[in-house]
Amino acid sequence: KGLESPGTLNEITMEGNAPAAIKVKKPMDNRLGWQLYFSPTISYRNIYGTVNENSYSNAMMFSSLPGSPKDINSAVSHSPSIGMELGTAMIYNIGKRFRIKGGLQFNYSQYNIIAYNYSAEIAPLSAAGIGHTEIKALSYHRNFDGYSITQLRNEHASISIPMGLELFVLGNKDVQFNIAGTLQPGLMLNNQAYMLSTNLRNYAKVPSLYRNFNVNSAVEAFLTINMGSVKWNMGPQFRYQLLSSYKQD
Repeated sequence: KGLESPGTLNEITMEGNAPAAIKVKKPMDNRLGWQLYFSPTISYRNIYGTVNENSYSNAMMFSSLPGSPKDINSAVSHSPSIGMELGTAMIYNIGKRFRIKGGLQFNYSQYNIIAYNYSAEIAPLSAAGIGHTEIKALSYHRNFDGYSITQLRNEHASISIPMGLELFVLGNKDVQFNIAGTLQPGLMLNNQAYMLSTNLRNYAKVPSLYRNFNVNSAVEAFLTINMGSVKWNMGPQFRYQLLSSYKQD
């Protein structure tokens, strides 16, 4: 992470013709560094809310579900999948234990959906009732009870500006243990993911319902191994999207 800067700056205070004190400042390479990072990721999602029992009367497919699940996450078949994170950042030491960082980051994430192929039908994608805008879309996939099973893939790509703080916990000049946290405002680069209908029956793509701007937060713990002018960081990171993927109607 560290980039070396040449030279040090010596300040000499003169009293008469003899030097009275000499103060040596730390070289800039002890304060400013550059970081390039890459890591594989595993992404998953959580759907908030409870299953509306009235939707089951309009969808006979749910009669086959054991126990009539009340949690939406139990009514769908989703699984994690592998993505990646790539970024670069500038790091500035503000003390012996604290460093601030900021940079540019690219994230690609995905998760899998088990669904069923079906003939075209209209899928409701907005809340029912007075005061809600009615949104519908054409769907060729069902959550249950279709012609043949298929796997859909929800992919997301984004670019963000992570800003945060690193804390040195323990170690020596060769090996250190650190923790860090960042806030990552960013833009979505694609919005072609499948959306679950409000009656839980269908999956459909409606790009206009996805947020173009979102905010993520991340916390991480890692070992830093010093190899001369290069430092290697290794450790886990937890990244969480703060806003819903969808716009509020």
